[in-house]
Amino acid sequence: MNIPTPNIIIRNYSYGEKVTAGQVFDLEMEMTNTSSVTAAENVVVSLDTGEGISINSSSNTIYIPKLDAGAAKKQSIKVQALFQSKLQSPKITISFKYEYLDGKERKQATSSETIAIPVYQPDRFELKSPGLLGKSARMRRPQSQSHMSIKVEDRCLMWRQSWREIYLPWKKI
Repeated sequence: MNIPTPNIIIRNYSYGEKVTAGQVFDLEMEMTNTSSVTAAENVVVSLDTGEGISINSSSNTIYIPKLDAGAAKKQSIKVQALFQSKLQSPKITISFKYEYLDGKERKQATSSETIAIPVYQPDRFELKSPGLLGKSARMRRPQSQSHMSIKVEDRCLMWRQSWREIYLPWKKI
């Protein structure tokens, strides 16, 4: 007997409204057996996280004893969005390995899907104290009347260009 191979797909997934880098959140997935005739058994679901996301406090493998024909199963897993140097949506590859009965013969099948999680990375700004205390530097732009002086005096950085002066940290602006 030759029946069509059942397929398991991710029908739906959600991760909340907005994911911020560093945040731990619940990834909820709805897995569906698309066959209208054949059940999938001994289903092993593996999650492979790429750059920018990791599984938090659990295994990357889920076991489902049986997924009846046309049935769906919801599963939630905790993941963490990581800080990245590149602006991209991290991807998770979800692989399914399962068995089904073709008449009296047990067969194996596999499938996989990839989902993306958009991650918001807040701007990071860092201000450090000047490292060249007691030294000064002068820079001039060629063929220009304006000039810039950078001078470090007792932890004050001074920038002068024509009529403006700025002293850091916030002694005079």
